[in-house]
Amino acid sequence: EVRDMSREKGTGSVFYSNQRNQWVACAANGFSPSGGRKYKRMYCKSEAEAKRKLREFLRGKLQSDSQVQSTLSVRDYMNQWLDTVKRRTMKPSGYDRLESTCVKQVYPSIGDIQIHGVTSIDIQEMLNDLSCKYSQSVLKKTYDAINSCMKYAVNSGVIDRNPANGVIVPKSSREKKEISVLTDKEVEQLKRECVKPFTRGKRGGYRLGYLYILLLNTGMRVGELSALEWTDVNLKGRSIRISKNASVVKNREGGATCSYVNVIYDTPKTKCSNRTIPINNAAMDALIHIKEVTGDCKYVAANQDGDFLKPEAITNTFKIIQKNCGFENLYGVHALRHTFATSLFRKNVDIKTVSTILGHSSTAITYNIYVHIIESLKVEALSLIDDI
Repeated sequence: EVRDMSREKGTGSVFYSNQRNQWVACAANGFSPSGGRKYKRMYCKSEAEAKRKLREFLRGKLQSDSQVQSTLSVRDYMNQWLDTVKRRTMKPSGYDRLESTCVKQVYPSIGDIQIHGVTSIDIQEMLNDLSCKYSQSVLKKTYDAINSCMKYAVNSGVIDRNPANGVIVPKSSREKKEISVLTDKEVEQLKRECVKPFTRGKRGGYRLGYLYILLLNTGMRVGELSALEWTDVNLKGRSIRISKNASVVKNREGGATCSYVNVIYDTPKTKCSNRTIPINNAAMDALIHIKEVTGDCKYVAANQDGDFLKPEAITNTFKIIQKNCGFENLYGVHALRHTFATSLFRKNVDIKTVSTILGHSSTAITYNIYVHIIESLKVEALSLIDDI
Protein backbone atom coordinates (compact mmCIF):
# COMPACT_ATOMS: atom_id res chain seq x y z
CA GLU A 1 0.00 0.00 0.00
CA VAL A 2 1.30 3.45 -0.94
CA ARG A 3 -0.53 6.11 1.05
CA ASP A 4 -0.93 9.79 0.24
CA MET A 5 0.94 11.25 3.25
CA SER A 6 0.50 14.87 2.18
CA ARG A 7 -3.07 15.04 3.49
CA GLU A 8 -3.83 16.76 6.81
CA LYS A 9 -4.88 14.68 9.79
CA GLY A 10 -8.63 14.11 9.83
CA THR A 11 -9.08 14.55 6.06
CA GLY A 12 -8.82 10.87 5.15
CA SER A 13 -6.24 9.17 2.97
CA VAL A 14 -5.77 7.91 -0.59
CA PHE A 15 -3.57 4.87 -1.30
CA TYR A 16 -3.02 2.05 -3.77
CA SER A 17 -3.96 -1.48 -2.64
CA ASN A 18 -1.71 -4.17 -4.18
CA GLN A 19 -4.10 -6.89 -3.02
CA ARG A 20 -7.03 -5.42 -4.96
CA ASN A 21 -5.01 -3.66 -7.65
CA GLN A 22 -7.19 -0.61 -7.00
CA TRP A 23 -6.92 2.86 -5.53
CA VAL A 24 -8.64 3.32 -2.18
CA ALA A 25 -10.12 6.44 -0.62
CA CYS A 26 -10.48 6.01 3.16
CA ALA A 27 -12.01 8.33 5.79
CA ALA A 28 -13.15 8.07 9.40
CA ASN A 29 -16.92 7.61 9.63
CA GLY A 30 -18.12 7.61 13.22
CA PHE A 31 -17.79 4.96 15.93
CA SER A 32 -19.04 1.41 16.43
CA PRO A 33 -21.32 0.48 19.39
CA SER A 34 -18.22 -0.72 21.24
CA GLY A 35 -16.54 2.66 20.80
CA GLY A 36 -14.09 1.71 18.07
CA ARG A 37 -13.48 3.97 15.09
CA LYS A 38 -15.37 3.10 11.88
CA TYR A 39 -14.02 3.83 8.38
CA LYS A 40 -15.54 4.40 4.96
CA ARG A 41 -13.54 2.81 2.11
CA MET A 42 -14.18 3.59 -1.56
CA TYR A 43 -12.43 1.55 -4.27
CA CYS A 44 -11.55 3.33 -7.51
CA LYS A 45 -9.80 2.71 -10.83
CA SER A 46 -7.49 5.72 -10.58
CA GLU A 47 -5.86 7.99 -8.02
CA ALA A 48 -7.76 10.99 -9.41
CA GLU A 49 -11.08 9.21 -8.98
CA ALA A 50 -10.17 8.21 -5.40
CA LYS A 51 -9.30 11.80 -4.49
CA ARG A 52 -12.54 13.08 -6.06
CA LYS A 53 -14.67 10.56 -4.18
CA LEU A 54 -12.89 11.38 -0.91
CA ARG A 55 -13.57 15.11 -1.40
CA GLU A 56 -17.24 14.42 -2.15
CA PHE A 57 -17.60 12.17 0.90
CA LEU A 58 -15.93 14.64 3.26
CA ARG A 59 -18.02 17.52 1.87
CA GLY A 60 -21.22 15.56 2.38
CA LYS A 61 -20.15 14.43 5.85
CA LEU A 62 -19.37 18.02 6.84
CA GLN A 63 -22.79 19.18 5.66
CA SER A 64 -24.45 16.29 7.47
CA ASP A 65 -22.55 16.99 10.71
CA SER A 66 -23.43 20.70 10.47
CA GLN A 67 -27.12 19.87 9.95
CA VAL A 68 -27.09 17.61 13.00
CA GLN A 69 -25.30 20.23 15.12
CA SER A 70 -27.66 23.00 13.99
CA THR A 71 -30.54 21.12 15.63
CA LEU A 72 -28.74 21.03 18.99
CA SER A 73 -30.00 23.31 21.74
CA VAL A 74 -27.89 26.28 22.77
CA ARG A 75 -27.12 24.42 26.01
CA ASP A 76 -25.91 21.27 24.24
CA TYR A 77 -23.91 23.15 21.61
CA MET A 78 -22.26 25.50 24.13
CA ASN A 79 -21.36 22.54 26.36
CA GLN A 80 -19.74 20.89 23.34
CA TRP A 81 -17.94 24.14 22.47
CA LEU A 82 -16.74 24.56 26.05
CA ASP A 83 -15.33 21.05 26.25
CA THR A 84 -13.78 20.72 22.78
CA VAL A 85 -12.60 24.28 22.14
CA LYS A 86 -12.33 26.52 25.21
CA ARG A 87 -11.14 23.99 27.76
CA ARG A 88 -7.93 23.46 25.81
CA THR A 89 -7.13 27.14 25.36
CA MET A 90 -7.84 28.62 28.81
CA LYS A 91 -6.46 28.48 32.32
CA PRO A 92 -8.63 26.23 34.52
CA SER A 93 -9.74 29.22 36.63
CA GLY A 94 -10.80 31.19 33.54
CA TYR A 95 -12.57 28.14 32.14
CA ASP A 96 -14.45 27.67 35.42
CA ARG A 97 -15.69 31.29 35.23
CA LEU A 98 -16.76 30.92 31.59
CA GLU A 99 -18.61 27.69 32.32
CA SER A 100 -20.32 29.33 35.29
CA THR A 101 -21.42 32.25 33.09
CA CYS A 102 -22.99 29.85 30.58
CA VAL A 103 -24.77 27.81 33.26
CA LYS A 104 -26.02 30.70 35.41
CA GLN A 105 -26.70 33.47 32.88
CA VAL A 106 -27.13 31.97 29.39
CA TYR A 107 -28.83 28.61 29.80
CA PRO A 108 -31.78 29.68 32.00
CA SER A 109 -32.84 32.16 29.32
CA ILE A 110 -32.01 30.67 25.90
CA GLY A 111 -30.51 27.28 26.70
CA ASP A 112 -33.46 25.28 25.33
CA ILE A 113 -33.65 27.10 21.96
CA GLN A 114 -32.13 25.25 19.00
CA ILE A 115 -28.93 26.98 17.99
CA HIS A 116 -30.10 27.61 14.41
CA GLY A 117 -33.22 29.30 15.79
CA VAL A 118 -31.59 31.81 18.15
CA THR A 119 -32.22 35.41 17.08
CA SER A 120 -30.68 38.75 18.01
CA ILE A 121 -33.92 39.56 19.83
CA ASP A 122 -33.52 36.46 22.03
CA ILE A 123 -30.01 37.52 23.06
CA GLN A 124 -31.00 41.18 23.51
CA GLU A 125 -33.96 40.28 25.73
CA MET A 126 -31.75 37.93 27.75
CA LEU A 127 -29.24 40.72 28.43
CA ASN A 128 -32.01 43.23 29.16
CA ASP A 129 -33.45 40.88 31.80
CA LEU A 130 -30.03 40.23 33.31
CA SER A 131 -29.33 43.98 33.53
CA CYS A 132 -31.85 44.22 36.38
CA LYS A 133 -30.08 41.55 38.44
CA TYR A 134 -26.39 41.66 37.66
CA SER A 135 -23.45 44.05 37.41
CA GLN A 136 -22.04 45.49 34.19
CA SER A 137 -19.13 43.07 34.45
CA VAL A 138 -21.47 40.06 34.45
CA LEU A 139 -23.42 41.45 31.49
CA LYS A 140 -20.22 41.85 29.48
CA LYS A 141 -19.03 38.33 30.36
CA THR A 142 -22.41 36.92 29.30
CA TYR A 143 -22.35 38.71 25.94
CA ASP A 144 -18.73 37.73 25.30
CA ALA A 145 -19.55 34.06 25.97
CA ILE A 146 -22.53 33.84 23.60
CA ASN A 147 -20.81 35.97 20.94
CA SER A 148 -17.64 33.83 20.97
CA CYS A 149 -19.64 30.60 20.73
CA MET A 150 -21.82 31.88 17.88
CA LYS A 151 -18.76 33.07 15.97
CA TYR A 152 -17.36 29.57 16.23
CA ALA A 153 -20.68 28.11 15.03
CA VAL A 154 -20.59 30.39 11.96
CA ASN A 155 -16.98 29.47 11.16
CA SER A 156 -17.87 25.78 11.54
CA GLY A 157 -20.78 26.07 9.12
CA VAL A 158 -23.37 25.22 11.77
CA ILE A 159 -25.25 28.52 11.37
CA ASP A 160 -25.19 31.13 8.60
CA ARG A 161 -24.88 34.28 10.69
CA ASN A 162 -23.96 35.33 14.21
CA PRO A 163 -27.15 36.41 16.04
CA ALA A 164 -25.03 38.28 18.61
CA ASN A 165 -24.06 40.81 15.94
CA GLY A 166 -25.88 44.08 16.50
CA VAL A 167 -26.85 43.20 20.07
CA ILE A 168 -26.18 46.06 22.49
CA VAL A 169 -25.05 45.30 26.02
CA PRO A 170 -27.39 47.40 28.20
CA LYS A 171 -26.35 49.42 31.22
CA SER A 172 -26.87 47.57 34.47
CA SER A 173 -29.62 49.10 36.58
CA ARG A 174 -28.14 47.47 39.65
CA GLU A 175 -26.44 50.02 41.87
CA LYS A 176 -22.67 49.73 41.76
CA LYS A 177 -21.43 48.24 44.99
CA GLU A 178 -18.89 50.48 46.67
CA ILE A 179 -15.61 48.93 47.69
CA SER A 180 -15.01 47.98 51.32
CA VAL A 181 -12.28 49.95 53.08
CA LEU A 182 -11.25 49.64 56.71
CA THR A 183 -11.47 52.79 58.81
CA ASP A 184 -8.35 54.16 60.48
CA LYS A 185 -9.63 52.89 63.84
CA GLU A 186 -10.24 49.40 62.41
CA VAL A 187 -6.77 49.34 60.87
CA GLU A 188 -5.20 50.09 64.28
CA GLN A 189 -7.35 47.41 65.94
CA LEU A 190 -6.40 44.91 63.27
CA LYS A 191 -2.67 45.61 63.58
CA ARG A 192 -2.77 45.18 67.37
CA GLU A 193 -4.60 41.86 67.00
CA CYS A 194 -2.35 40.49 64.25
CA VAL A 195 0.90 40.96 66.20
CA LYS A 196 -0.27 39.08 69.29
CA PRO A 197 2.39 36.43 70.06
CA PHE A 198 1.56 32.86 69.13
CA THR A 199 2.29 29.96 71.45
CA ARG A 200 1.57 26.45 70.22
CA GLY A 201 -1.13 24.75 72.25
CA LYS A 202 -2.36 27.95 73.87
CA ARG A 203 -5.30 30.14 72.90
CA GLY A 204 -4.68 33.62 71.57
CA GLY A 205 -2.23 34.86 69.00
CA TYR A 206 -1.74 33.81 65.39
CA ARG A 207 0.99 31.75 63.77
CA LEU A 208 1.12 34.03 60.70
CA GLY A 209 -0.77 37.11 61.84
CA TYR A 210 1.83 39.32 60.16
CA LEU A 211 0.58 38.13 56.75
CA TYR A 212 -2.33 40.55 57.06
CA ILE A 213 -0.04 43.46 57.86
CA LEU A 214 1.94 42.48 54.75
CA LEU A 215 -1.25 42.54 52.65
CA LEU A 216 -2.23 45.87 54.16
CA ASN A 217 1.09 47.39 53.08
CA THR A 218 1.55 45.84 49.64
CA GLY A 219 -1.93 45.51 48.12
CA MET A 220 -1.25 41.94 46.99
CA ARG A 221 -4.16 39.74 46.03
CA VAL A 222 -4.63 36.79 48.38
CA GLY A 223 -3.80 34.33 45.57
CA GLU A 224 -0.55 36.20 44.91
CA LEU A 225 0.41 36.03 48.58
CA SER A 226 -0.44 32.33 48.71
CA ALA A 227 1.89 31.60 45.75
CA LEU A 228 4.67 33.97 46.88
CA GLU A 229 8.07 32.31 47.39
CA TRP A 230 10.99 33.65 49.37
CA THR A 231 13.00 33.76 46.14
CA ASP A 232 10.52 36.43 44.99
CA VAL A 233 11.39 38.62 47.99
CA ASN A 234 14.42 40.91 47.86
CA LEU A 235 14.87 42.22 51.40
CA LYS A 236 18.08 44.08 50.56
CA GLY A 237 16.55 45.72 47.51
CA ARG A 238 13.25 46.16 49.39
CA SER A 239 11.04 44.72 46.66
CA ILE A 240 8.64 41.84 45.99
CA ARG A 241 8.30 40.24 42.56
CA ILE A 242 4.77 39.04 41.72
CA SER A 243 4.89 36.34 39.05
CA LYS A 244 2.53 33.59 40.24
CA ASN A 245 -1.01 33.18 41.48
CA ALA A 246 -2.77 30.48 43.50
CA SER A 247 -6.36 29.67 42.68
CA VAL A 248 -9.10 27.19 43.51
CA VAL A 249 -10.37 25.33 40.43
CA LYS A 250 -12.69 22.43 39.69
CA ASN A 251 -11.05 19.02 39.80
CA ARG A 252 -11.97 17.55 36.42
CA GLU A 253 -9.70 14.51 36.56
CA GLY A 254 -11.59 11.31 35.89
CA GLY A 255 -14.75 13.24 35.10
CA ALA A 256 -15.13 14.62 38.62
CA THR A 257 -16.73 18.05 38.62
CA CYS A 258 -18.00 18.40 42.19
CA SER A 259 -14.65 18.67 43.99
CA TYR A 260 -12.08 21.46 43.95
CA VAL A 261 -8.30 21.64 44.03
CA ASN A 262 -5.77 24.41 44.77
CA VAL A 263 -3.21 25.08 42.06
CA ILE A 264 -0.40 27.59 41.49
CA TYR A 265 0.01 29.13 38.06
CA ASP A 266 3.30 30.33 36.63
CA THR A 267 1.53 33.50 35.53
CA PRO A 268 -0.57 35.82 37.71
CA LYS A 269 -4.13 37.00 37.06
CA THR A 270 -3.31 39.24 34.07
CA LYS A 271 -0.20 40.24 32.09
CA CYS A 272 0.08 43.50 34.05
CA SER A 273 -0.22 41.59 37.31
CA ASN A 274 3.37 40.49 36.71
CA ARG A 275 5.04 43.33 38.59
CA THR A 276 7.40 44.46 41.33
CA ILE A 277 6.06 45.96 44.57
CA PRO A 278 8.25 48.18 46.79
CA ILE A 279 8.58 47.15 50.44
CA ASN A 280 7.85 49.88 52.99
CA ASN A 281 8.98 49.74 56.61
CA ALA A 282 5.81 48.04 57.89
CA ALA A 283 6.01 45.38 55.14
CA MET A 284 9.70 44.83 55.91
CA ASP A 285 8.96 44.30 59.61
CA ALA A 286 6.13 41.89 58.71
CA LEU A 287 8.38 39.86 56.41
CA ILE A 288 11.08 39.57 59.06
CA HIS A 289 8.54 38.23 61.59
CA ILE A 290 7.07 35.82 59.02
CA LYS A 291 10.55 34.53 58.16
CA GLU A 292 11.12 33.71 61.82
CA VAL A 293 8.07 31.42 61.65
CA THR A 294 8.39 29.79 58.23
CA GLY A 295 12.19 29.47 58.35
CA ASP A 296 13.60 27.64 55.32
CA CYS A 297 10.21 26.91 53.77
CA LYS A 298 9.82 27.59 50.05
CA TYR A 299 6.74 29.75 50.49
CA VAL A 300 6.34 32.99 52.44
CA ALA A 301 2.83 31.97 53.53
CA ALA A 302 3.78 28.40 54.38
CA ASN A 303 1.62 26.05 56.40
CA GLN A 304 3.05 23.84 59.14
CA ASP A 305 3.93 21.17 56.55
CA GLY A 306 5.95 23.67 54.51
CA ASP A 307 3.49 23.76 51.61
CA PHE A 308 1.76 26.95 50.45
CA LEU A 309 -1.08 28.22 52.61
CA LYS A 310 -4.29 27.95 50.59
CA PRO A 311 -6.21 31.17 49.84
CA GLU A 312 -9.27 29.98 51.76
CA ALA A 313 -7.13 29.32 54.85
CA ILE A 314 -5.84 32.92 54.72
CA THR A 315 -9.41 34.16 54.28
CA ASN A 316 -10.80 32.06 57.15
CA THR A 317 -8.12 33.24 59.60
CA PHE A 318 -8.87 36.83 58.62
CA LYS A 319 -12.49 36.31 59.69
CA ILE A 320 -11.34 34.98 63.08
CA ILE A 321 -9.04 37.99 63.57
CA GLN A 322 -11.87 40.41 62.83
CA LYS A 323 -14.23 38.65 65.24
CA ASN A 324 -11.58 38.89 67.93
CA CYS A 325 -11.27 42.59 67.11
CA GLY A 326 -15.00 42.95 67.75
CA PHE A 327 -15.88 44.12 64.23
CA GLU A 328 -19.64 44.21 63.72
CA ASN A 329 -19.45 43.62 59.96
CA LEU A 330 -16.74 41.32 58.67
CA TYR A 331 -14.67 42.33 55.65
CA GLY A 332 -13.39 40.07 52.91
CA VAL A 333 -9.61 39.80 52.80
CA HIS A 334 -9.68 41.80 49.52
CA ALA A 335 -10.64 44.84 51.64
CA LEU A 336 -6.99 45.01 52.74
CA ARG A 337 -6.01 45.61 49.09
CA HIS A 338 -8.64 48.34 48.80
CA THR A 339 -7.48 49.91 52.06
CA PHE A 340 -3.90 49.94 50.78
CA ALA A 341 -4.93 51.63 47.52
CA THR A 342 -7.06 54.17 49.35
CA SER A 343 -4.12 55.01 51.61
CA LEU A 344 -1.97 55.70 48.53
CA PHE A 345 -4.59 58.04 47.07
CA ARG A 346 -4.86 59.89 50.39
CA LYS A 347 -1.12 60.43 50.28
CA ASN A 348 -1.47 61.99 46.80
CA VAL A 349 0.14 59.13 44.88
CA ASP A 350 -0.87 59.49 41.22
CA ILE A 351 -3.32 57.03 39.68
CA LYS A 352 -0.77 55.63 37.20
CA THR A 353 1.57 54.61 40.01
CA VAL A 354 -1.28 53.13 42.06
CA SER A 355 -2.48 51.18 39.01
CA THR A 356 1.02 49.79 38.39
CA ILE A 357 1.52 48.72 42.01
CA LEU A 358 -1.88 47.01 42.08
CA GLY A 359 -1.23 45.26 38.77
CA HIS A 360 -4.25 46.59 36.89
CA SER A 361 -4.16 46.37 33.09
CA SER A 362 -5.11 50.05 32.75
CA THR A 363 -5.65 53.20 34.81
CA ALA A 364 -9.28 53.11 33.65
CA ILE A 365 -9.82 49.95 35.70
CA THR A 366 -8.23 51.59 38.73
CA TYR A 367 -10.37 54.70 38.33
CA ASN A 368 -13.60 52.71 37.94
CA ILE A 369 -12.88 50.79 41.14
CA TYR A 370 -11.83 53.77 43.24
CA VAL A 371 -13.89 56.55 41.64
CA HIS A 372 -15.80 57.26 44.87
CA ILE A 373 -12.56 57.55 46.84
CA ILE A 374 -10.91 59.77 44.22
CA GLU A 375 -13.92 62.08 43.94
CA SER A 376 -14.31 62.39 47.73
CA LEU A 377 -10.62 63.34 48.04
CA LYS A 378 -11.13 66.04 45.39
CA VAL A 379 -14.00 67.48 47.43
CA GLU A 380 -11.87 67.46 50.58
CA ALA A 381 -9.03 69.20 48.75
CA LEU A 382 -11.30 71.91 47.38
CA SER A 383 -12.80 72.55 50.81
CA LEU A 384 -9.30 73.44 52.07
CA ILE A 385 -8.87 76.15 49.45
CA ASP A 386 -10.02 79.63 50.37
CA ASP A 387 -12.48 81.34 48.10
CA ILE A 388 -10.73 82.84 45.10
